[in-house]
This record gives sequence, C-alpha cells and structure tokens, in this order.
Amino acid sequence: SVETFVSIDSIIEKGESDELEFKATYRWNLKTHQIDKQLEAAILKAIAAFANTDGGTLLIGVSNAGEIVGLEHDYKSFSKGHDKDVFELTLRNAVQNAFGMTFASRLINVGFHEMQDKEICKVDITKSDKLVFIETKDKNGLKNKEAFIRIGNASKPLKPDEIVFLISFDILFSEKVRFLKATSTFFPTIALLN
Repeated sequence: SVETFVSIDSIIEKGESDELEFKATYRWNLKTHQIDKQLEAAILKAIAAFANTDGGTLLIGVSNAGEIVGLEHDYKSFSKGHDKDVFELTLRNAVQNAFGMTFASRLINVGFHEMQDKEICKVDITKSDKLVFIETKDKNGLKNKEAFIRIGNASKPLKPDEIVFLISFDILFSEKVRFLKATSTFFPTIALLN
C-alpha cells in the first residue's frame, strides 16, 4: 500500500471536525496561568470520544481557531523536565491510568511536529472495538463512569439507553460476522467480502 503524506498545515486548515480536535494546551490554563486538571480531563474525554466513534486526531498546542500555541507552557509546568519526552510520558501515563495498558499501547500514537518554531503534539486515536468509559466528576465531586462519542466537532456524553443500544448492536454485529465467517466455506461470495 502507498502511504500518502498529509502535512500538519493541511490538517489544521480543515478545522475541527468529527475526526479532528484542537486543544491549545494539555494542562496549562492560558487565562489563569496555572495547571488546570479540567483541561487534562478534556483531553482524555476527547480521546475516549474518538475511540468510541471512528477514531481521529487530537492536536495539542493548536487553538480552536487553528493558531499555533505550542507546548512551551505545558513543558514549563512539569517538575521533572521541560521537554517533549516528559510531555509524552505524562500524556501516556494519563491515558494508561484512564483506559488501561492495552488501550495506551495499541489505540494511540503520539508524535511531535515543529510549526512556526513551536512544537505541537499529534495524537492519533484508533477506533476501539469495545465501548470506552472514562471516570468523570459531577458538580458535587461525585465520580461517574461515562462514555463519550464525537458528534461533529464536539465530544458528547452518551445517555444510558444509547449505551445499551450500542452494546447490544456490537454484540449482534459481532455474532453476525462470526456466523458469516463460519458459513463462508459454503458461500464463496461471502468469503470475498471478508
């Protein structure tokens, strides 16, 4: 197969969508000038939403307007070093803690790119074959498990009945695929579809 190189510039020019999200920083609040756990949670929520939909790309260090902010603010917020290695380790640890080792090792790919003399982080997320839940806190600080999906350029929580439907659909679909594969020896045309 021939891989097509797509520049970061052309990705940013397309703007946010159901497959692309921009985040200005990972954890540094540009308004309050301090670490903000809600920003970290928003990154994890976006990753979960991509995994629960069709996959996608998260660009950290790019504002919603597509302007290059860079990772310098985040780098300076780390106590154990101020570079992309510490950034990646922090991000991967957060993903692993939220979603598990298998998810962190198989469903995300992290890379760094230089633009306008600033570094940005590109996180590619693969669609998960299972519904991915994330722990959230409500206004009172009570913990909940929620599943998010991408709708347009936003990550939206699924309602309980939608979760039941998706899980039922996945079970039904996987059983149908198993049946088709098992019967494909009798129906050669189906084997061509696999």
